[in-house]
This record gives sequence, structure tokens and C-alpha cells, in this order.
Amino acid sequence: MCEHSLPNTNLDTCLRCGKDINIPADFCIYCGAPLRNYCTNYQCPEEGTLLPIDAAYCPFCGSETIFLVNQMVSSSHVDKSHLDDDKLPF
Repeated sequence: MCEHSLPNTNLDTCLRCGKDINIPADFCIYCGAPLRNYCTNYQCPEEGTLLPIDAAYCPFCGSETIFLVNQMVSSSHVDKSHLDDDKLPF
């Protein structure tokens, strides 16, 4: 596990419920949302590295982050794998 972190990794306010967090914690005491952003890939070479709070994807392996999975950040990436080519209007 890597012990370094990238800049912009500290939350003072929960991204889900908006309540102020005034104690050191890994999860919000009000809604249970994660307060630290990590890669979801347990095989990532930098697994365990604290990621920036606005990161939707891991900068080391490209996997989704905890905050993206919990819909606390958004991404401009649009997953089109669920579309059926036979039903497209063009």
C-alpha cells in the first residue's frame, strides 16, 4: 500500500449531505458517505493512495474512484456500452 497522497484530498464538508465534519473520520457521521477518495481497483499499483476529492477516475490505473461509485463526483465520460446499436435512430 502506498503511503503518499495527492493534493486536494481533505474534506471539511460531506459531499453527500453537506454537513460540516469537525472530527477526523473516514465516513460521515450523519449519512455514512466516504470522506476519503480512493481507487476501487484492489489491484491498482498505487492502491491505498488518497486521491483528490474531485477525482472520478484513478490517475494510476484508470479505475473508478470511491466518490464516483457513490455518485459524490461526476464525470463527463458517458458509458455507451448499454446501448443497443439496432435501436439507434440513425
